[in-house]
Amino acid sequence: MNVSLILCTRNRRDILIHNLELFIDQFNIGDEIIIVDSSDRPRAIGREDFGEVKPNIRYFHTLPGLPLQRNYGIAKATCDLVMFLDDDIYLFPASLEKMRLFFMKRPEIDAITGALSERVLPSTFTRRLQYVFGKLFFTSYFGKMSLTLGGLPILALDSYKEHPASFLRGGFSVYRRYVFADICYDEYFKDYAYLEDTDFSHQFNKKFKACFFDGFKGFHAHVSTIQKDQSNYRRQYVVNYVHIYRKHRLGSSLKMNWVLLGLLLLNLIKSCLEKNFSFFKGTLAGIEQVYKNK
Repeated sequence: MNVSLILCTRNRRDILIHNLELFIDQFNIGDEIIIVDSSDRPRAIGREDFGEVKPNIRYFHTLPGLPLQRNYGIAKATCDLVMFLDDDIYLFPASLEKMRLFFMKRPEIDAITGALSERVLPSTFTRRLQYVFGKLFFTSYFGKMSLTLGGLPILALDSYKEHPASFLRGGFSVYRRYVFADICYDEYFKDYAYLEDTDFSHQFNKKFKACFFDGFKGFHAHVSTIQKDQSNYRRQYVVNYVHIYRKHRLGSSLKMNWVLLGLLLLNLIKSCLEKNFSFFKGTLAGIEQVYKNK
């Protein structure tokens, strides 16, 4: 089975090349790497940047927007499998070979997400706090790859073993190409595009079946500098969540408000712990925006 890797990037050419160099030797002749770049000053990336390699490398420049860039890459893909990686992720040795074998042996599975090691993880205390809030308020936490009753992602740590998945990481997943004849990424999501993969997972689950496959391993370097002011990100998270909740009709307004209350309280605690009240202010601003535009 051949693979189309879609790499969406913006203003991080050197980072993309560095990470891709670490695993480009896993690709075969017939595979392709599709780079969809929205950089302010575009500069093409091709085979000459990697020396002697087997896959075809195709470079495109588009307007910014992660869902837009992914959809553009999907339209250009020609291989059996379509893989998405963030530009600050690299694959561990033999991951592509194991992934191909998995798809050949499991024809009933339409997509996989894998075991992603993170350079930056919340503390044990924070993860326990997220778990309590996730169970009580249906917010996001760590566990088997799935969705909470409120429709938010549950993320598996890299120590988890193979299991059915109902949430697929946007920047670390592989699909059979026919999936994209029925669904695509929602270009409503702009800027950082928080929760675009959550929306996609809700679409996917209506027709297809996925699996968390621990043989598909990668490392997330988290190259982006963490901004001190988190208010815009937290606001986007709330607004995008409400868009998903209403779009997919995930339940009553009462349940949605319960989740929003949980997000507000969780970010208040986080603001106190980190002495950075932009988490709380951004969440509150998002809730105010939702009700203003109701």
